[in-house]
Amino acid sequence: MDLLRALAGIARMKSEPFEERMVARTEVGGLIVSTVYAYDIEMYEIALLDREGAHPVRRYETREQAVAGHTKWCGLAPDLVEVTQLGYGLFDLPDKQITLVREVSP
Repeated sequence: MDLLRALAGIARMKSEPFEERMVARTEVGGLIVSTVYAYDIEMYEIALLDREGAHPVRRYETREQAVAGHTKWCGLAPDLVEVTQLGYGLFDLPDKQITLVREVSP
């Protein structure tokens, strides 16, 4: 994917309602599992959200794969301590290991 196409995707994400590209969002085990269509990379992306931010963990070509993946990650989330946060090739950001910081229970 070239830079201009990616920038157009980013602009589209900013101008369209988030709900139109959201596939699923589930709170589980002190984390949020979020699955969306990301226009900038033209793929479905699953991210785990914790107190430190959003951590993309898996990408899929189809909505069906993304829905199945969302269910899988919801099952994994309660036991996860570390994950590989996917990099972003457009800006040459590498994958990296991160430790999840869960919300504190009341």
